[in-house]
Amino acid sequence: MISHAALLAVAEAKSVSVVWLARKVRRPQMATTLLHTLLNAAKAKSSTRRLEAELRVLIVQHKGSSSEAKVVSTLISSMQHDMSDTTPNAVMVLQFGREQLSHGARLLALPEVELVSIDIGGSLGVKQPRHRMIIYLSRLVLSLPRILTQVRRFHPDVIYSSQQRWDVRLAILLASALRRPHVVHLHYLPGPWLGRDVGWWLKRCRQVICVSEFIRLKAVAAGVQSARTVVVRNVLPPEAIATGMTRSEARRNLCHELQIPMTDVLVGMVARFAPGKGQLELVRAMAPLLAPAGATCRLILVGDESYPELRYFQSVLDVVAGEGVGARVHWLGARSDVPELLCAFDVFAHPSFDEPCGLSVIEALLAGLPTVVWRDGGPAELVVDGETGLQVETGDVEALAAALTLLCQDTALRERMHQACLASADRVSNTQHAAHLFRDALLQDIAMPNKHDRRG
Repeated sequence: MISHAALLAVAEAKSVSVVWLARKVRRPQMATTLLHTLLNAAKAKSSTRRLEAELRVLIVQHKGSSSEAKVVSTLISSMQHDMSDTTPNAVMVLQFGREQLSHGARLLALPEVELVSIDIGGSLGVKQPRHRMIIYLSRLVLSLPRILTQVRRFHPDVIYSSQQRWDVRLAILLASALRRPHVVHLHYLPGPWLGRDVGWWLKRCRQVICVSEFIRLKAVAAGVQSARTVVVRNVLPPEAIATGMTRSEARRNLCHELQIPMTDVLVGMVARFAPGKGQLELVRAMAPLLAPAGATCRLILVGDESYPELRYFQSVLDVVAGEGVGARVHWLGARSDVPELLCAFDVFAHPSFDEPCGLSVIEALLAGLPTVVWRDGGPAELVVDGETGLQVETGDVEALAAALTLLCQDTALRERMHQACLASADRVSNTQHAAHLFRDALLQDIAMPNKHDRRG
């Protein structure tokens, strides 16, 4: 009589299947029994692995320096450093491109984070000659066997990406190949600008994480099932705007750079120049404060032009010239010292239309700046009207002008709001709470039944 143990020993020594060996010795019943034994052992091994890392997340990321990458890096960092969670999470970040690959390297300092970088020679999501796009895409396609090998070895429970077009496309491919759920983090307003395929997939992916209630409602209106949406508002750690300068030092440096009096009231805005961002409305609203002789206010615009072909920046310059306020409007372009600039401002304005949940608004509030925003949009969920800033009716330039006039002329009100911002900073900087919501959403994705998934 050949025992199970003997068959297992022979099979291991000969490197053959125990089931095949059992059939060869004409023991079909033993073959069936052994098959069940091996399946149970595999399940036990899988359970052991899952106890070692309760949640295994694959993050697909194309642009390492984007706001989407900044948000998910914050969430991952907080999730992996959460001392209240005794079970570690394993994270693999799959990034592809070239110029921005170095940004992902900082994630390697986090526990249980693995980084896979695929250099395809350039970026896919930018305007460029068609032949370059074909070359970069071909390199990505040729890298797919390597990508699949790495990802299968990692064995993720869930696949995550932002709504960026190429992030979604690669994530869909991997989710289909591995039969794992895909969750999309929606940072933008749903619409044709996301691409038809992304809009189609938002209605079919396992879950959509929205950066604000405003975006969640827009997603539902666009056809995403409400039950498949969850809100995880953007947050940033306080160190995101940390600077070694005092407010007076930062102000002195900026006023010296611009050759303006330190006593002037500085109203700032940090945003790229693009239609809908609100710089036109802001200039028109500030004109009554800037035009009079002896005016003591300045408008400082920080950011570069996103779409030169639309001539939006030129439109802003035309309004500045038409209002006769060119001497008091300062454009600084893209800057790397935004924390220092925020420290020098007195008031922050962000009249951006349909804004999802702007990181610049969060940075301004962390810097203690009274912030003026439209009543509609994600920023209205961040700014407490009358306490940390003012909300005005969307698109009402006169109301915007009135709010800015009030803040520019009332020093005591500005100081009171400054202190309120600092006292309530936890509302926009509680990264641990946001990470808990993020992790719970991903765990829910695993638990949610889906006939297309085959977990193993």
